[in-house]
Amino acid sequence: MTRGQSSMKFFRRKNKKNPRGSAVRNSAWFRGFTMIELLVALSVFSLVSVMAVEVFLTSLKGSKQISLKQDVQESGRFMLESAAKEIRMSALQGITCGEATQSFDSLIVQNAKEQTVSYGFSSLDFLRNDQALNSDKVDVTFGRFYIQKRCNLQPRITIVMKLESGGVKIDLQNTISSREYSKESEK
Repeated sequence: MTRGQSSMKFFRRKNKKNPRGSAVRNSAWFRGFTMIELLVALSVFSLVSVMAVEVFLTSLKGSKQISLKQDVQESGRFMLESAAKEIRMSALQGITCGEATQSFDSLIVQNAKEQTVSYGFSSLDFLRNDQALNSDKVDVTFGRFYIQKRCNLQPRITIVMKLESGGVKIDLQNTISSREYSKESEK
């Protein structure tokens, strides 16, 4: 074999491995995938994709519920704190002292500016002087004032309410100790 012939053999061997050359087309490297292999790969990919989309949608729904619940809680805290701030510095009107706790739908107080202010619950609102304190998105489904006004102690007012918005329901309660002392204790 001459030097030229041996290099020709090497070139032919190289060509057999190269699919672009004049190689045998039945080699395993050139054939590609069968139809069954493609269908199995496609079904596995589809299954994994569907599962990933389900996980994403579930987390998105959970995130939306958490955000909605935070909005309801924030609205409820605003209503309770704004009422508590004013009631704490006010004198109760129309409530006599006694040992029993009394329950009311509305509460009338005289604030530090000596203005008469009424708080109450209507069909779906928490009202201050007939103006809703809650947003339009949040409904007050239940509300009561529980007042304990003993003759020698400061009155305690407990506000209980149930809020609802978009399927989210929460219960809130706040007890306020008014800074007013009853007139009977001064005698």
